[in-house]
Amino acid sequence: MKSYKYLIIILAIYYKVKTCSTSDNKYNFTIPKFENSLSKLLEFIIVDFYSIHSRQITITRAASNHENYIDQSGIINEVLYHVEDQIPVRLEGYEAHVPVFTRFYNVFIVDSYESFRKIIDGVSKESFDFTGYYTVVLTNIERNYTDVVGKILHDCWNMYIINVNIVTYDPYNAKRAYMLTYFPYSPTHCGQVKPVITGVFEQETFRKNLTIFPEKVNNFHGCNLTVGTFQFEPYMIIIPLGHDRYHFSGFEGILTSVMSQRLNFSLILKTSDERWGKVEGDNSTGMSRMLLRGETNFSLGSFAASFSHYGYFSSSIPYHATPLALLIPPGRAHSNMEKLFLPMRYIIWSFLSAIFIISAIVVAIAKFIKPRRRAFIFGQRNNYPYINTINVFLGGSVAETPGRNFARFLLMLWILLSIVVRSSYQGALFGFLKEQKNVTIVDTFPKMLQEGYRIYGVEGTRKYFASMTEYKSMFVVASAQEVDELREKTANVDFKAAVVTPALIAAYMNEKHIKDNIRYRISKERIIQLYICIYMRKYSYLKEPFDKELWKYMESGLIHRWSSIYYNYKFLKEPPVRKIPKPLCLDQLTGIFMAFVILIGFSFFIFLLEVFSQKSGCVRKFCNFVN
Repeated sequence: MKSYKYLIIILAIYYKVKTCSTSDNKYNFTIPKFENSLSKLLEFIIVDFYSIHSRQITITRAASNHENYIDQSGIINEVLYHVEDQIPVRLEGYEAHVPVFTRFYNVFIVDSYESFRKIIDGVSKESFDFTGYYTVVLTNIERNYTDVVGKILHDCWNMYIINVNIVTYDPYNAKRAYMLTYFPYSPTHCGQVKPVITGVFEQETFRKNLTIFPEKVNNFHGCNLTVGTFQFEPYMIIIPLGHDRYHFSGFEGILTSVMSQRLNFSLILKTSDERWGKVEGDNSTGMSRMLLRGETNFSLGSFAASFSHYGYFSSSIPYHATPLALLIPPGRAHSNMEKLFLPMRYIIWSFLSAIFIISAIVVAIAKFIKPRRRAFIFGQRNNYPYINTINVFLGGSVAETPGRNFARFLLMLWILLSIVVRSSYQGALFGFLKEQKNVTIVDTFPKMLQEGYRIYGVEGTRKYFASMTEYKSMFVVASAQEVDELREKTANVDFKAAVVTPALIAAYMNEKHIKDNIRYRISKERIIQLYICIYMRKYSYLKEPFDKELWKYMESGLIHRWSSIYYNYKFLKEPPVRKIPKPLCLDQLTGIFMAFVILIGFSFFIFLLEVFSQKSGCVRKFCNFVN
């Protein structure tokens, strides 16, 4: 019953027979009312391609007059009648105000070039994905149909639509229909539009030389593509060869060279001192501006996938990931006296200091008690108890050992405590001097804020700090050249700032300067994970072939192999302590010599007191009390 309804609709629309006029642009013959070649060829395309690769197609039509509109309705109805069980079809007019969604599989039914432009210009720019598949059905029989086809294909090329076929009548035989397309790159031309007939429908048979939508950019036949990049080690290393020829090295340089060989295209280099630049529409700068203006076909050089680029460019699949961190200066070296005191914690020093203070107080109080009771505590003939306390602590001997058990018990406890503390300190001091640790590094955002650090980065990294309300005031925009210079300065302990840097750049710098004993450190906190990709013009035809190649490189491990040539993440870690014994140098023992000089000075001061005590009664009484 449903089939009869469709038949009634078709009969009503095709009640009259259309006869072509005899004007300059028309031919005199009658187009078949049913089963005409255009509708049959379109049916073949929908069934053989669209129904296999898509769940739905969109048919959009436009006509210059009502008569042609009726003719198009007949073609559409006939097509729908035969493909209704194959694939859902969405019908739209060029002026339709529908919710914006991207249409990838499309059929345009037009009667002229102007009708084609109505569809392209009549809806939102976001309505069509120009990397998709398009079939343009030209329903009028024009004497100059090749001119119309050429103009439509030329517009498609300007919009980066390469997966397009145009279906039209043979102007000499309405029972025959042609399918035409273009190949922008071939052995005979580069980036040109030359219509080519790839299929003919005649006598219920569709003969085609190629697939309905053949591959067009899997081989560029040596044609030139313009790459936008810059010197940025280890991602891109550009080596001039003269005569506008360059050798590309570095991680992404190798990738670019291999891709150009496999896809058979030549490279023209364009660069910018502003490097990545910023993306702000007409106010964009650097590589971003060149890509927006169409000066380059694609750009790479540590470009990270970002929402700020969405809507402006197309990007390849991410093929590498690296954390974005902060390059920070090392902490200052410990002073000579710090090296002596830091092997043990302050609580231990406090405990020892308290013991010596208490000992001094006990000795001072003991001077005012009877000698017999004093001997019970210190032992007999122990005329210098405090000096002996220090002497035993430092490992000296006691000339007169106590005779009583209590005094011997105290001496034994003090000897045992001294042995443990002295041995522990000597071992800790030796290990501390060998490690040569610096003062605590400022490696977190709170510490940087507390120390008044500035964070330098290029314009493109500003967005990562916009949401950090507490720390965004620390960020300072710098040019790419300034950032390179600031990275080198982070090896200086006096540099009070941090520099936004991918982690692999820090690893590369450490590996590069390993012989110079220079080390660059990154913060403990990571800002964001960067996913490196290639940027192209929006809807670029390069996306599909580039993605296919990148998938192959990743699956085969080539990406990892190329990246490992120029950096290794092990250089981000602190170098392990060497197992080979290393003798201490004079500089490491400077603190001990300073302590020795201080003690010599103190001894000289005591000597002067002894000398003055012969002339001053007050000094003599003080010295006798201390003794």
